[in-house]
Amino acid sequence: MKTADDFVQAYKNVRRECERFALFVARDRELAADYLQEALTAAFAALRRIDDAGALKSYVMRAVLRQHRRSSSRAQKIELADMDLLRCPAYANAEETTDAQLVRDAIANLPDDQRIPLVLAEIEGWPLADIAAELGLGLSAVKMRIKRGRDTVIEQLREQPVTKDNVDHE
Repeated sequence: MKTADDFVQAYKNVRRECERFALFVARDRELAADYLQEALTAAFAALRRIDDAGALKSYVMRAVLRQHRRSSSRAQKIELADMDLLRCPAYANAEETTDAQLVRDAIANLPDDQRIPLVLAEIEGWPLADIAAELGLGLSAVKMRIKRGRDTVIEQLREQPVTKDNVDHE
């Protein structure tokens, strides 16, 4: 990218994915906004090294992960209610919306070491080798964390009782 306008246009194309990823990582709206702001500042400083929207998305997501790692040593209150920003598309029916909410909540409850690789692989579509490189893990460790995350999500979904409170088809 050559200009600030190119940067803005490229970010418009990947904004929702970057925001969604930051929210999955941070699990708090304000913290996710902070991570994203820092990531965008760093990306803008590296403007000349970023070729297109795909490269910008990758750069921003990696920067969000770095911000999370830096702040994860501090004790933080996790507010799962902010995960409500991750919603199904408007065209989804009530059953799909409920299913997505249950899955989203189960993912949000995962520990960082399972949640982040699972989100990168299953939601963002990153190759396992890239996840391993970004997280500083071996490929087998990444595969195991994703498997454990999936297993935990499946177990949580099996235990989730279907009640009128969590299913509203009206």
